[in-house]
Amino acid sequence: MRSAIKATLQDAARPGKPTKFTPEQVAHIIKTACEKPEHFGIPLSHWTPSALAREVVNQQIVPSISSRQVGCFLKREGFETESKPVLAESEHHG
Repeated sequence: MRSAIKATLQDAARPGKPTKFTPEQVAHIIKTACEKPEHFGIPLSHWTPSALAREVVNQQIVPSISSRQVGCFLKREGFETESKPVLAESEHHG
């Protein structure tokens, strides 16, 4: 029974390049995105894909990641993202 469940839950082999990020890494990226940047000492009111990419590398969740890939993960999980880069308002900026 256990092997049948495991086989059912596994993804079928797909053509092309294998994924670079594990599901656990993606979950940690999304979890970080749900926190306020201030929680990590970042003076922004909300995350930008580039700021989030830098933070998950700083946390050693991933060795490297592009802001575009972060944006894809956020969009896939239902977060709203802008098609053009938008800077978050700085807490220290009027």
